[in-house]
Amino acid sequence: MYNGSQIKTVKDMKEKILSIASDLREGHITSNEAENLLLVLFGVSKRKFAVEWMRNYNYGIGSGTEYFNAESKEDALKLFWEGKNKEAFEVSTVYVC
Repeated sequence: MYNGSQIKTVKDMKEKILSIASDLREGHITSNEAENLLLVLFGVSKRKFAVEWMRNYNYGIGSGTEYFNAESKEDALKLFWEGKNKEAFEVSTVYVC
């Protein structure tokens, strides 16, 4: 599956497009995921990440998902943690939408 690396040649781009098409056809990704990957591939937008979180018991029970446009999972996590008390939250998963 497409990993977001830089495209260096036309052959690489063709292979990335075919890989995205194959993943979509085989049901490994949704049409929305394919669209996002193609937009990233052509440099139109950043990827969209979902960060699923839970609030620690001492700070009140709760959970949710927040969405971020970012270059990587690490960047999405940085955006998530901005202004948050790290003791109050636990991240359960981060994934590309």
